[in-house]
Amino acid sequence: MTGRKNKVWTGATGALFTMMVCSTLLAAGVDESTKISDIFGAKSGYVHPYVSASVVSSDNINSTHTDKTSDIMTVLSPGIWLAVPASRNQLLSLATSSYTPGGLDLSRDKVDYFQRYQFYLLYGANIEKYSEYEQNDSMEQKLEGIFQYNFRGGLTFEFLAQGKQTRDPDYLTESTNQDNFISGLTGLSVSYELSDMLRLRLDYTGFRVDYDTDTNSFKDRADNSYAGYLFFVLSPKTELFLEYEAITVGYDRSTISDSSQTQIVGGVKWQVTEKSMAKLRLGQATKTFDRTGLDPVTATTLELTGNHSFTQKSSINVMAGSKLRESSLATADYVVNQVVSVGYQQFVTTRLAGKISLVQATDDYMTNTTTSRSDTVLMTTINAEYTFNDWFLGELGVSSIQTDSTLDTIDSERNDIFVRASAAF
Repeated sequence: MTGRKNKVWTGATGALFTMMVCSTLLAAGVDESTKISDIFGAKSGYVHPYVSASVVSSDNINSTHTDKTSDIMTVLSPGIWLAVPASRNQLLSLATSSYTPGGLDLSRDKVDYFQRYQFYLLYGANIEKYSEYEQNDSMEQKLEGIFQYNFRGGLTFEFLAQGKQTRDPDYLTESTNQDNFISGLTGLSVSYELSDMLRLRLDYTGFRVDYDTDTNSFKDRADNSYAGYLFFVLSPKTELFLEYEAITVGYDRSTISDSSQTQIVGGVKWQVTEKSMAKLRLGQATKTFDRTGLDPVTATTLELTGNHSFTQKSSINVMAGSKLRESSLATADYVVNQVVSVGYQQFVTTRLAGKISLVQATDDYMTNTTTSRSDTVLMTTINAEYTFNDWFLGELGVSSIQTDSTLDTIDSERNDIFVRASAAF
C-alpha cells in the first residue's frame, strides 16, 4: 500500500520535473540570451516564493456532533512557484477532488498564454500545529504544473499534472480520526484551430487516489477520462461549445461497484460587458455499474459561473452546480451533489477590503435509486484584508461550518476566528 502511494506522488513529481527540464531547454533554444541563472531567480518574474502564517481559534476542532473540543492552532503555509517565460501572475489552479469521477472538480478552459510555450510549476503546503491536541497536527502539500506548446498553424499541446497529499473534510465523517489520502492526476490536451470561428479539443486525464488507512481503502481507485470538445466562436465576446466525455472508474476493492460514466454537455461562455462574464454548462450524465443488479443512472449536469464588477471597488461572483460523484460510504453506490456559492468584495479604501463568502452544498447518498442519507453543509466566511504594500497582506476574519444530515450523529457546527499574515514576492 505504502509503495503504491509513493508511486502516485513520485509519478506526478517526475512528470512535473520532466516539464521543467523541457521548458528550460526550450528557453535556451527560443531565446539564446536566456540563461539558467535567469530562469531560476536571477531575473525578476521567474521565481515567486510566498508564505502565510495564521492563528485560528476553534470551538469544535473535530466538527463533532457531541463532545466538542476547542483549541487554538497555528497554520504555516509556505510555497513557491515559477514560470518560464516569466510571469507576475499565477497561471494555474487545479481544483481536484477524491470523489469526482476523473478527478477534476470543475471544468477547465484552455488558457491562451500568447507565447510559443509556457511552463508553470507550483509547490505549496499547509502545516497545522495544535496547542493542546497535538495528535491532530497535520501537513498537507500540493505540487502541480503545466507545460503548453503552441505550434504555428493553430495546433496546441498542453500537459498538466498534480500530486496532492491532503484529507477529507472533518465535517462529513463521524470519526475524529483524519481521513488522509494521496492523489495523483496527469492530463494531456490537444487543440486545433480549424478556423477563426471553429476549434477542436481532445483531452485525456488519469487520476489515482489512495487512502492511508485500511478502514478507508475501499475508496482507493483509478479513473481514466476521455473528452472531446467543439468550440464555436460567434463573436469576440461569445463562444458556444459541445462536449462529450467518457470516464471509467475502477476501485481496488469490490465494496463499491466499478462504473462507466458518459456525459453530453452543451454550453456558452459570454463576456456580457467589460464588467460581467458568465459561463454555463448544461447536459446529461449516465452512469452504468459493473455490478449485476444496479440499474444505470441518469442525472442533469450543470455548472454555472459568473462575476460582475459593480464599480471599481465592489464585485460579486456566483457559482451553481449539479453532478454525480463517487460515494464516501461503503453502503452507498453514488452521490448526487448540488452546490451554490456567492462571494462579495468591497474596497473601503485602496488598502482595506471586506469580503463575505457563502457556500451551500448538498450530498444525497444513493443506494440503487433510494436516498440512504442526505447532508447539507453551509459554510460562511467574513473577513477584512489590509494591504500594507505590494508584497505584504494582513487578514482578520470569522468562519462557520454547519452540517445538517438525516444521520443525526453527523450534525455539527464549528466556528473559527482567525488572524493571518501573508507575504508574496
